[in-house]
Amino acid sequence: KKEKCRYCLHQHLKFSEGSVHHISGYCPLDLYSSDKSRIMKALKNLFKHPQNNLKVYKAGNLIYTGHLGGRKEDDDNFTEDHLRKNLGVSFFPASPEPVDELIELLCDILLKEPVLQNLKKIQKQDCLDIEAIYQLYQHTLPSDHPDKKTINKEESSRFDTLLEKLNDEKISEQIRSFLIAATAKDCSIMISLGTSVGVDDEQQKSDSSVESFIRYKEGMKFKYKIGVVDLDERAQSLIPAADLILS
Repeated sequence: KKEKCRYCLHQHLKFSEGSVHHISGYCPLDLYSSDKSRIMKALKNLFKHPQNNLKVYKAGNLIYTGHLGGRKEDDDNFTEDHLRKNLGVSFFPASPEPVDELIELLCDILLKEPVLQNLKKIQKQDCLDIEAIYQLYQHTLPSDHPDKKTINKEESSRFDTLLEKLNDEKISEQIRSFLIAATAKDCSIMISLGTSVGVDDEQQKSDSSVESFIRYKEGMKFKYKIGVVDLDERAQSLIPAADLILS
């Protein structure tokens, strides 16, 4: 746990359970690094092994994802070659590697927009790990609660000092911060893209309240929208399951 992030730990767990066939090289620490080379690495690995962490839609239709995201093993419509043809026709007709072009364009957008850094700040609210939060959660439960567990003395003594420092209000604040951070870690970022052919600077300014624009290679311009979804705050009842997974 001290050498791998939560996502990478889950990858090894999923691989050992057989739910994924390959351990993805994607790491969220690369994506949130603010370093272009590391963000590019993260995006390339997402496209290589999308699992259920990446979905590409065209005109509202899903055209690329992994088998955990809805792709069937024998479905040729979700291959990288199929994606390459779709992107070549729509966005990068002159490029031999349209997927690489898309990855770099997405990287430029993520560096331009503050969304990753804003999420990173929220993710850092969990100053306590899941083991500590689990102990605090147990402390708040009435004796007849179905999640109430008997903690052995050795395990309990590790957190006695922490509990002595926190009153009930502070305990609730720590649990709430953990759940907010967990929400920010499990949310999704959506980016919609469109070509900006024929859009002059004046029209671009008038449309800027609805869409943003970015200049890419060789004078290419794209319009885009970016947003964050799946922001429903995680429930306290999920804490025991999270503790079990990461134990």
